[in-house]
Amino acid sequence: MSESFMDATLTPKLVSEYYSQIATEDVAAYRPDELESRVAAHLEIGYEREAESPNVAITRNNGISVVHIVTDDMPFLVDSVTAALVRLNSPIQLVVHPTFVVSRKAETGEIVKISHAGLQHVASGDTAALSDLSTLISAGTETHVESWISVELARELSDEQAEEFVERLYSVLGDVRIAVKDWPSMLDRAKDIARTLPQTAHAEQIAELPQAAELLDWMADGQFTFLGYREYDLESVNGEDVLVARAGSRPGTHARLGNAGATAPDQARSHYRSRQERTDHHQGQRPLNGAPWRVLGLRRRQEL
Repeated sequence: MSESFMDATLTPKLVSEYYSQIATEDVAAYRPDELESRVAAHLEIGYEREAESPNVAITRNNGISVVHIVTDDMPFLVDSVTAALVRLNSPIQLVVHPTFVVSRKAETGEIVKISHAGLQHVASGDTAALSDLSTLISAGTETHVESWISVELARELSDEQAEEFVERLYSVLGDVRIAVKDWPSMLDRAKDIARTLPQTAHAEQIAELPQAAELLDWMADGQFTFLGYREYDLESVNGEDVLVARAGSRPGTHARLGNAGATAPDQARSHYRSRQERTDHHQGQRPLNGAPWRVLGLRRRQEL
């Protein structure tokens, strides 16, 4: 990154926009040079970025650590990042989350122009609100809304801890991207299952079938976030019922599971027992032959 870029970009206006969503009293707790230096560090970390790939880095100084993330804007980012940090036993002191409209060179991913999206114009993941985005695109560049997340931790991480945190955050951001990408198709699948459940053979023999359909409709109506989906066939192996995963039925984060349970009865049996532990399925009734089990990965929205 050239000094000329930093000089032209790191302006008082940009610093003000960077912290525009933070309460005045929180901003006042830091010296102006501290605020500017953090923006400068974030600019350096985010200056060059591959398409659809996040940048994650951690700076450390004077007993604190600051996590810097630059990625395409999408839902669930801040909640997912902070939840991951909490699971790593890291006390969070400050979260900064501006969104910027960023134009980058198509070949190198270097920033050509960065403009504040503005809180009044766009919420995280809501790029449809930017009706004039096309006017910012120039030849040879790619323009997107990006989330620039900064999280201050109340301890200075060791080298090993920083490496672990960065690795964990890359994994979390990858899961968020997959879930967001496949979310619409999983919603459609849940609604389709709810619609077809009453058509199941001998449906009148399954007492909880209507409630299951209602539950799926309720979850698909914005109450839950669907993270992953798989279909399992109930097969008999050595006289024991086991679940065998259907190949190619793994949208969302379940795609990372590979073919676990697809051909190995022991693994399938483990999936089946895990399924039994998580839910009371028809009060112990066995699904009718030919009807695949559908497993939807779910978490409440604020915990994604």
